[in-house]
Amino acid sequence: MVDVVRGGVPILQDVKVVSGTVASDRTSKTRWSSSLVLGLEPWEAVDINVFDTRVRVFYGIDSIGTRELLQLGEYRVDDMSRENTGQLSLTLSGLEQYIIDDQFLRPRVPPYGVSTIMAISQLVLESILRIRVHGECTYDALVTATAPWEKDRMGAVLQLGDSIHAEAFCDHDGIFVIRDYPDLLNGVPVFHINQGNSGVMTSVGVTNSRDRVYNAVSVFGESSDQAIPPVWAWTRDTNPGSPTYWDGEFGHVPRFYSSQFLTTEEQCQSTADSMLLEALAHNRTVKFGSSSIPFLEAGDIVLADTPDGFIEKHLINSTELDLGAGTMSMTTLATKAADVTDA
Repeated sequence: MVDVVRGGVPILQDVKVVSGTVASDRTSKTRWSSSLVLGLEPWEAVDINVFDTRVRVFYGIDSIGTRELLQLGEYRVDDMSRENTGQLSLTLSGLEQYIIDDQFLRPRVPPYGVSTIMAISQLVLESILRIRVHGECTYDALVTATAPWEKDRMGAVLQLGDSIHAEAFCDHDGIFVIRDYPDLLNGVPVFHINQGNSGVMTSVGVTNSRDRVYNAVSVFGESSDQAIPPVWAWTRDTNPGSPTYWDGEFGHVPRFYSSQFLTTEEQCQSTADSMLLEALAHNRTVKFGSSSIPFLEAGDIVLADTPDGFIEKHLINSTELDLGAGTMSMTTLATKAADVTDA
């Protein structure tokens, strides 16, 4: 069901969802998205529009006097269409879309000497009304970059987050969070997606591809002084037993990244190390089908059974929940073979 919100106040509550999907995706600038069909009658009296309406989506159980619902995002309405049967179709995007649309009217200089978390918060609060911003990352730093941003406000937010090794996005509660990059190697799994009679997994497929697989990462800072060379660091896959070993049959496939907010070699090295872990994980993408597990979202780390009898640690890259059928699909990045645990 959904709540329809205007000015921060619900104007319609517990509206039934006839069908639809809710998706989360780490690779998208809008972490959450949704497409819904609502059953509204009479539809003529419903004041939902694409200008000042938001929607909160809820999913859960209502049985024998117990009701438990989980919020699956807060959205703005991008597109809507009405049918004479009383159904209302909505296309919804996460609140980050306000930031994406709100480009700088003229080049803007980063706030020198200000906390990075504070700088991100300011950029977000300027664009989204009634938004809460939570700094949940373990590291902060003062902004020392001086090169101006041209138009892309969301790009500025993401670059600032990258500089402190954090992701910046709206979470399932509609709160804008600044959160540490998920650590596939050392992170603690939040759930075990298991097979068998008591399991939730209904299907599994594995894809291996060279696309977006790198075995080295080169990271540059940017210097505004031509007399001072930019800081730089790199890292590579040094494990001879790895299929992506730098000096092995895979070949040399480096990835390059630069940011004006990286001002020390230590920052560059830390960024390169964390980016390499994900670059290597792209070597194997696993897609799961399961019964509904609505509390799982992109960025979560899980354990998963595989058809060949192993339990692997996975980072969820994207999810899609079918609200009508109650089924869920996920794509994940798997750890390297050396990190697989025998079942």
